[in-house]
Amino acid sequence: MAAFINTYLWISAKILLSVGMSTEEEKELVTVYTARQMEAQILKGRLESEGIPALLSYESAGLVCGLTVNGLGEVRILVPKHLANEAKEILGV
Repeated sequence: MAAFINTYLWISAKILLSVGMSTEEEKELVTVYTARQMEAQILKGRLESEGIPALLSYESAGLVCGLTVNGLGEVRILVPKHLANEAKEILGV
């Protein structure tokens, strides 16, 4: 299952990075926030509604086992580096 999740994330990142981005700096992703799964989904939608492409990176053991303690189940919200400050402003972090 973890291999499937990693493959899914890799494919999603490739799609995200191929849309309208031309320079290497624009293609680099950075973490702007770490949350639990439901909160991360909502925040991703908020960023996308503001025109900022976002990708969620799941910690696979927590996702598979349903655990949310000690870092398990954390979801990192990733955005292109050049949009990180704007994303943080929108999220209020």
